[in-house]
Formats: sequence, structure tokens, C-alpha cells
Amino acid sequence: DPVWHEDSVMEHPHDTTQSIHEVSIPEYHPTYFLVNGQSEYQLLEPEIALESAKEEVTFLRMANIGYLANRITFPEALNAVIISTDGRPIVPAETSDTLWISPGERYGVLIEPVVDLTDAIKVSFVNMNTHFIENVQYIPVTVSGIIGIEETVEENSFRIYPNPSSGSIHIASDGSPFDVIKVYDAIGNLVHVERKIIPEEEDYHIKVSLSKGFYTIELLHNNRISASLKLVKN
Repeated sequence: DPVWHEDSVMEHPHDTTQSIHEVSIPEYHPTYFLVNGQSEYQLLEPEIALESAKEEVTFLRMANIGYLANRITFPEALNAVIISTDGRPIVPAETSDTLWISPGERYGVLIEPVVDLTDAIKVSFVNMNTHFIENVQYIPVTVSGIIGIEETVEENSFRIYPNPSSGSIHIASDGSPFDVIKVYDAIGNLVHVERKIIPEEEDYHIKVSLSKGFYTIELLHNNRISASLKLVKN
């Protein structure tokens, strides 16, 4: 269409030298991450900071919302287990004190400290082109005491066996009642419910088929949680 070219190009000022024009781009180095929806500065606030107790299992949902790679280094005493990525379970789960998160990725991590400690999770921001560390930030972590005595006594009233399990799953009870069972997968999705339960001979067989992974089993009585138990399915 020669008319279009004459109107839009030939009759307007334009560069006929084919020279290369340099356009300056301002430096921009966002170093962002989220842990359970909280940013670095929020995690420094006492009411939000990561706190746990010995032998308490805590789920961390970690996300990289910048454009530098995140190298997460956990204190060894936290016993970090990487269980999911972008909403999909990792089977088998990976025990590691180092986690790489690329821009836009999300990971689920379980921590279960066994000793008291005051430490920090280290977040290194790595340029994926040069592999240089552009920045380092820290997430304070405090582990103190043990899970409350009342909760421990209550949960000791119930036991899951076998655990780990490769087949059937049973709940053993000392006679404490429960009438509802809820099963959650590693990322918190409710995958199974049983109601109007009447345990027989202090042993109950959960009628569910689960794929490999980590699960939380809640036992309820009169709409109150009596116990929250961890299960590994092989």
C-alpha cells in the first residue's frame, strides 16, 4: 500500500541513517519475598515474627515476588522439610537446609525444631545472570519451651498407626471420644471427612485411600478439636 507508506512514513520526519539509539534504563533491583503472606519488615514486628516451640510443626508458605533468585538458608536445628511447590506436593518430601526459589515460585516448608534457639533464616538475593549476591536479608526465628502441657496430654490420648503407613490407617484411643475425622494434605486442603463416628474397642479404621505425602488428621468431638495428628503416607 504505497499511499499508507507515504502518509505514515515518507511524509514524516524519520531516521534514515539506521543509527543505533541508546536508551538508558534506570537500575531497579527489587529484593522481595513473602513468608505466610508477610514481608521482611512485617516479620520484624514482635506480633508477627516467627515463633515456635520445641517439637511443634510449623508450616511456612514462601514466595519470591521479586526478579532475583532467592536462596533460603534455614538453621539446621529447624529440621526444614520441603513438601510442596506452586501448590503441588513434592513426593518424596525433601529434607534440606537450603532452598532455591526462582521469581514467581512458591514453596511449602515444614519446620520442627527440637531445641531452644534464637537464630534467623537467611535470604540471599542472587542475580541469575552473574550469580552475584545482590543483597542479604534475615528472618528472625525464636524457639522457646515446649508445646503446652494441656495440648500434649490431650494429643497423647490418641495415636495413629502404622505411621508412616503404606496401607490402612488406624486411630488408637485411650477411650477419649471423637465423632468427626478431618484429613488435610500438606498444603492445607481438606481431602477427607468422616462423621457420626462410634469407635469400637478403642480402635478405629479410617476409610480413606491417600496418595504419598504428609497429612494432618484432626479429631473432633462436639465441634471442638480434640487432637491434631501428623501422618506420613508412603
